[in-house]
This record gives sequence, C-alpha cells and structure tokens, in this order.
Amino acid sequence: MRGSVGGSYLLRLIALVCLLFWGSGITLVFARHSSKHYEVWLVDQSNSPGVSFGGTIHIYDGANLDRDRPSSTPANIIDLAGATTTLCLATTGAAPVRPHMILFNSTHTHAILSFVTSGHVVIFDAASRTPLSCIHTSVGAGGARQAHASFPAPDDSYILVANQNGKLLERINTDYATNTFTLDSAATLNLATCTTPNGIACQAAGIRPDNAPICPLIDSTSTLGFVTLRGGGLFVVDAKAAPLAILGEYDLTTVHGNGCGGLEVRGSMYLNSGGGTATNLSEFDVYQFSLTGYTAANPPILQRRLSCSRMT
Repeated sequence: MRGSVGGSYLLRLIALVCLLFWGSGITLVFARHSSKHYEVWLVDQSNSPGVSFGGTIHIYDGANLDRDRPSSTPANIIDLAGATTTLCLATTGAAPVRPHMILFNSTHTHAILSFVTSGHVVIFDAASRTPLSCIHTSVGAGGARQAHASFPAPDDSYILVANQNGKLLERINTDYATNTFTLDSAATLNLATCTTPNGIACQAAGIRPDNAPICPLIDSTSTLGFVTLRGGGLFVVDAKAAPLAILGEYDLTTVHGNGCGGLEVRGSMYLNSGGGTATNLSEFDVYQFSLTGYTAANPPILQRRLSCSRMT
C-alpha cells in the first residue's frame, strides 16, 4: 500500500472526516486568528417567502460568534428573490430556484452559489454582497440541468460545475480581478454519453450505472478534478483541458456512490462516499488517491479505502 501519510496521522484524519460527514448534530466552524475578521455564510434552501424561487443567505460575523453568548441574529441577510433573481432573469430568462452549496475563491473575495433545481451558478462580491454574474448551466440528459456544486480552482482560473441530473461536467472560466465569468461550452464533458480512454462507456450498467456528478473536487495545483458520481465510480479529469479530459476511471465496486466530501493532505486526495439515500442510510467510506502518475489508460490504483462504520 502506497502513500506518504503516516498510519496514526491517517487514522486521526479519517476519523475526523467520518465525524464531519457521518456524525449527527455536529457543528464545525473553522476560524482564522482572532486578529483577522471572518464570517460564516449559511444558505437556506427554502424559497423566499411568497414566491417559488429565491432563498436566503444568512451571514454571521466572526467577532459575534467568538463571544461567550453570541447573538443569534445574522449581521447580514441576502434575500435571493431580490437582486440575484433580477440579475438571473435579465441574463438567463429564468429565476434561480433552491440555492444549495456555496463556496469561496482562494482569496475569499467572491462567493459561488449553486442553485440545484434551476441549474444557475451565481457569483457574488463577498464584501458588498452584490451578485455579479448569473450563469445558466447547459441542458443535458433527458432535458435536465442542475447545478449541485460548483468548486473554484485554487489558482482562481476556473470553476468546475457538477450539472447533476444533466450528467454534465462543466467549466466556468473566471477572472475575479475584472469580474469576468464565462461558461466554456468547449470544455463540457457529457458523462452520460462519453467513452473513456480505455474504450469503455463512461456510463454503463454494472460499471458506472448513474453518472450524475455530485462534487468535482480540485487538487492544489488546479490541474486534477476528482468527480464523484451518484451511482458509484469516479473520474479523475484534466480540469484545464478543452474538453475536460478523463485521466483515470474507477468503477462502482472501487468507489461507492454519493460521495462529496474531500480534502487534500500530504500528497493525497481523500474522498468520501456512501449513505444519504433511503436504501443506504449509514454506509460511509473514505478513499485515498494519488495526485501523480495519471495517464489516460492507466490511472494509479486506489491507495486505501476505510469504512467509518467499521472504525473503533
């Protein structure tokens, strides 16, 4: 078994990941040094009151949260039925529905919010709370499109979008300095119809039966994208190629379905899978992948898999 992470360190890391993604009722806040300001952004996936679109972002000030008895009142509230919906209607002709996952670029100057029902990705100026760009993802499998999660690259040059029910992996090219954000249609990878470099159908019964992408995690070099799939299996892609190019493929027996959490540590990418469905409530696995050695037909073998439900 290969890997640069020491055994005891690895077990502690996996235990923490298991608690974060599997444990019930656990809240975790990562704070910077007390001399630096931080905020916590929480997304309410419900529609805005009285309408069938929108939603709410609650922003809590770090200084307040650091108090012994913090106030439960947010410092700021963004009603997504307001300026955000106005922008999306003007640029895409459709209102954004069900905000789902929000992430930030490397310098935390911009927030990236995915709308899972309508397939919109909205980019905000984090300081002013202003929506700057509303992008509609493409129509994919069965006429569907969903922006489940949009991950910004560490070098701030692009965002990888998991167009879930559309079964597309899409890329938005980004320039945060000029607030220029463009959906790169030439980069789109159709996970329902593509063929891997090994000549195998990307989606096939018994191999990868449901290629709805869940989360496309990006390594620290901004080169590799690790794309988890709803039905099991995983793709490692060259995230800067056009179109996005598959470098490694894994089937459902190697990587189980419905993964999303991930973290890069000491030269490896750790990803999770399992659980969260009516027929599979409690399974949870953590996988260790290499960050080097990928070729189109011969990806590195999976380095390690450990089930949290078996940990003692």
